Amino acid sequence: MKLGAVRLRDLLYFADMKHYAKTGHPMTGATYIKREFGPVPRELEESLHRLGHAKKLLVKLGGNPLDQMSMRYHALAEPDVAHFSAEEISLVEGLLQSVCREPISNSISKASRHEALRLAEIGEELPYEAFLINQFAEINEDDIAWAEKVSKSRRNRRASKSK
Repeated sequence: MKLGAVRLRDLLYFADMKHYAKTGHPMTGATYIKREFGPVPRELEESLHRLGHAKKLLVKLGGNPLDQMSMRYHALAEPDVAHFSAEEISLVEGLLQSVCREPISNSISKASRHEALRLAEIGEELPYEAFLINQFAEINEDDIAWAEKVSKSRRNRRASKSK
Protein backbone atom coordinates (compact mmCIF):
# COMPACT_ATOMS: atom_id res chain seq x y z
CA MET A 1 0.00 0.00 0.00
CA LYS A 2 1.15 3.50 -0.76
CA LEU A 3 0.84 5.94 2.08
CA GLY A 4 2.01 9.48 1.62
CA ALA A 5 1.89 12.56 3.81
CA VAL A 6 -1.61 13.73 2.80
CA ARG A 7 -3.20 10.33 3.20
CA LEU A 8 -1.42 9.72 6.50
CA ARG A 9 -2.73 13.00 7.92
CA ASP A 10 -6.24 12.27 6.66
CA LEU A 11 -6.13 8.75 8.07
CA LEU A 12 -5.05 9.96 11.51
CA TYR A 13 -7.62 12.75 11.57
CA PHE A 14 -10.54 10.56 10.54
CA ALA A 15 -9.56 7.70 12.83
CA ASP A 16 -9.50 10.08 15.78
CA MET A 17 -12.67 11.91 14.79
CA LYS A 18 -14.72 8.80 14.00
CA HIS A 19 -13.59 7.22 17.26
CA TYR A 20 -14.46 10.43 19.12
CA ALA A 21 -17.91 10.59 17.52
CA LYS A 22 -18.61 6.99 18.56
CA THR A 23 -17.03 6.85 22.03
CA GLY A 24 -16.69 10.44 23.25
CA HIS A 25 -12.90 10.26 23.40
CA PRO A 26 -10.16 10.34 20.73
CA MET A 27 -8.10 7.33 19.79
CA THR A 28 -4.68 9.01 19.83
CA GLY A 29 -5.28 12.22 21.73
CA ALA A 30 -3.33 14.17 19.10
CA THR A 31 -3.84 17.91 18.85
CA TYR A 32 -5.02 18.78 15.33
CA ILE A 33 -4.02 22.09 13.77
CA LYS A 34 -5.54 23.67 10.69
CA ARG A 35 -3.06 23.84 7.83
CA GLU A 36 -3.59 24.99 4.27
CA PHE A 37 -4.57 21.56 2.95
CA GLY A 38 -6.38 20.21 6.00
CA PRO A 39 -5.92 19.16 9.60
CA VAL A 40 -2.49 18.00 10.78
CA PRO A 41 -1.59 16.39 14.12
CA ARG A 42 0.78 18.75 15.95
CA GLU A 43 2.75 15.71 17.19
CA LEU A 44 3.16 14.07 13.77
CA GLU A 45 6.60 15.38 12.76
CA GLU A 46 8.13 14.47 16.11
CA SER A 47 6.60 10.99 15.95
CA LEU A 48 7.85 10.41 12.40
CA HIS A 49 11.31 11.59 13.43
CA ARG A 50 11.39 9.20 16.42
CA LEU A 51 10.28 6.26 14.26
CA GLY A 52 12.92 7.10 11.66
CA HIS A 53 15.64 7.45 14.28
CA ALA A 54 14.63 4.06 15.73
CA LYS A 55 14.91 2.53 12.21
CA LYS A 56 11.20 1.62 12.24
CA LEU A 57 10.21 3.96 9.41
CA LEU A 58 11.77 4.99 6.13
CA VAL A 59 10.71 8.35 4.73
CA LYS A 60 11.27 8.76 1.01
CA LEU A 61 10.88 11.84 -1.10
CA GLY A 62 9.45 10.88 -4.46
CA GLY A 63 7.42 12.21 -7.35
CA ASN A 64 3.69 11.69 -7.35
CA PRO A 65 1.57 11.25 -10.50
CA LEU A 66 1.25 15.02 -10.90
CA ASP A 67 5.06 15.42 -10.91
CA GLN A 68 5.01 17.20 -7.57
CA MET A 69 7.36 16.13 -4.84
CA SER A 70 5.70 14.04 -2.15
CA MET A 71 6.63 12.15 0.99
CA ARG A 72 6.20 8.37 1.14
CA TYR A 73 6.38 6.32 4.32
CA HIS A 74 7.59 2.73 4.43
CA ALA A 75 7.34 0.67 7.63
CA LEU A 76 10.56 -1.14 8.50
CA ALA A 77 9.06 -2.92 11.53
CA GLU A 78 5.72 -4.31 12.61
CA PRO A 79 3.60 -1.68 14.39
CA ASP A 80 3.16 -1.90 18.15
CA VAL A 81 -0.62 -2.15 18.52
CA ALA A 82 -0.64 -3.26 22.17
CA HIS A 83 -2.29 0.00 23.29
CA PHE A 84 -5.19 -0.26 20.83
CA SER A 85 -8.39 -2.28 21.06
CA ALA A 86 -9.52 -4.65 18.33
CA GLU A 87 -12.24 -2.13 17.42
CA GLU A 88 -9.69 0.68 17.05
CA ILE A 89 -7.42 -1.48 14.90
CA SER A 90 -10.38 -2.44 12.72
CA LEU A 91 -11.34 1.23 12.28
CA VAL A 92 -7.82 2.16 11.16
CA GLU A 93 -7.53 -0.85 8.84
CA GLY A 94 -10.87 0.03 7.19
CA LEU A 95 -9.85 3.65 6.72
CA LEU A 96 -6.43 2.59 5.43
CA GLN A 97 -8.00 0.33 2.81
CA SER A 98 -10.35 3.03 1.55
CA VAL A 99 -7.73 5.80 1.64
CA CYS A 100 -5.07 3.84 -0.24
CA ARG A 101 -7.37 2.38 -2.90
CA GLU A 102 -8.84 5.65 -4.11
CA PRO A 103 -7.09 8.36 -6.10
CA ILE A 104 -5.97 11.18 -3.82
CA SER A 105 -8.54 13.51 -5.41
CA ASN A 106 -11.32 11.18 -4.21
CA SER A 107 -9.83 10.35 -0.84
CA ILE A 108 -11.23 11.30 2.50
CA SER A 109 -9.19 14.47 2.35
CA LYS A 110 -12.18 16.11 0.65
CA ALA A 111 -14.37 15.07 3.55
CA SER A 112 -11.96 16.62 6.04
CA ARG A 113 -12.91 20.05 4.68
CA HIS A 114 -15.92 20.43 6.96
CA GLU A 115 -17.56 23.64 8.17
CA ALA A 116 -15.65 23.90 11.45
CA LEU A 117 -12.38 23.58 9.56
CA ARG A 118 -13.48 26.35 7.21
CA LEU A 119 -14.14 28.64 10.17
CA ALA A 120 -10.76 28.05 11.80
CA GLU A 121 -7.67 30.09 10.99
CA ILE A 122 -4.45 28.56 9.67
CA GLY A 123 -2.46 27.33 12.66
CA GLU A 124 -5.49 27.21 14.94
CA GLU A 125 -6.18 24.16 17.10
CA LEU A 126 -9.24 22.18 15.99
CA PRO A 127 -11.25 20.87 18.95
CA TYR A 128 -12.55 17.34 18.56
CA GLU A 129 -16.09 18.60 19.15
CA ALA A 130 -15.88 20.68 15.98
CA PHE A 131 -15.95 17.53 13.86
CA LEU A 132 -19.44 16.77 15.16
CA ILE A 133 -20.92 19.98 13.75
CA ASN A 134 -21.59 18.49 10.32
CA GLN A 135 -22.42 15.00 11.56
CA PHE A 136 -25.96 15.46 12.82
CA ALA A 137 -27.72 18.41 11.23
CA GLU A 138 -27.47 21.30 8.85
CA ILE A 139 -25.42 24.19 10.15
CA ASN A 140 -27.26 27.40 10.86
CA GLU A 141 -26.15 30.92 11.82
CA ASP A 142 -26.40 30.13 15.55
CA ASP A 143 -24.05 27.16 15.11
CA ILE A 144 -21.54 29.32 13.25
CA ALA A 145 -21.73 32.03 15.91
CA TRP A 146 -21.16 29.42 18.64
CA ALA A 147 -18.16 27.93 16.81
CA GLU A 148 -16.64 31.37 16.27
CA LYS A 149 -17.14 32.22 19.98
CA VAL A 150 -15.48 28.97 21.12
CA SER A 151 -12.65 29.46 18.64
CA LYS A 152 -12.03 33.03 19.82
CA SER A 153 -12.10 31.91 23.46
CA ARG A 154 -9.50 29.19 22.77
CA ARG A 155 -7.25 31.68 20.94
CA ASN A 156 -7.50 34.10 23.86
CA ARG A 157 -6.61 31.37 26.38
CA ARG A 158 -3.58 30.31 24.31
CA ALA A 159 -2.46 33.93 23.99
CA SER A 160 -2.73 34.49 27.75
CA LYS A 161 -0.81 31.26 28.48
CA SER A 162 2.04 32.30 26.19
CA LYS A 163 2.52 35.62 27.99
